[in-house]
Amino acid sequence: MVKDSTTDHDLLIELKSEMVGLRADVKDLKDGTKERISDHEVRLRFIERYMWLAIGALGLIEFGLQIYSNYK
Repeated sequence: MVKDSTTDHDLLIELKSEMVGLRADVKDLKDGTKERISDHEVRLRFIERYMWLAIGALGLIEFGLQIYSNYK
């Protein structure tokens, strides 16, 4: 079986170009991206917690207003 050397050569060039892209992606992760993502997750959890507290408070206020308006 005879291999086509141009196909192998083209494949190696393609793989080399892909490796350059992978190296850049890994470098981005090493530059602190993981820590920044973790920081964003902490902030989002904080915001979500207080969002649900605010919705609950508004629900209680609405409930109180409904009871108050029914007794008038």
